[in-house]
Amino acid sequence: MYWISPIDTGRGFDILSYDDKKYITERYIEVKSYSNNRQVSFYWSENEIKVAQENSEIYYLYLVDRSKMHNDGYEPEIIKNPYSFFFQENNWNKSCSNWFFKRD
Repeated sequence: MYWISPIDTGRGFDILSYDDKKYITERYIEVKSYSNNRQVSFYWSENEIKVAQENSEIYYLYLVDRSKMHNDGYEPEIIKNPYSFFFQENNWNKSCSNWFFKRD
């Protein structure tokens, strides 16, 4: 496992991990956290979404509840292929919350 985000924030994921001991099958992990006093919600950047779409079968989103993460037996919600999960299965509400402006 390699923590990527402190080295390269533009990669579109936080952690490079592997599904096997031979370090062949990569797993891109993006971690988002929330607090239990709210509904599960998070921001997902345009670049993270693009990388998730391009790497669908090896991209995972880990949703971590900060209020429970220190409890014995706690495991985050893990979503494989989150691009499909959120944009094609349509089971979450989504809204654009940022605009980018550039002067010509």
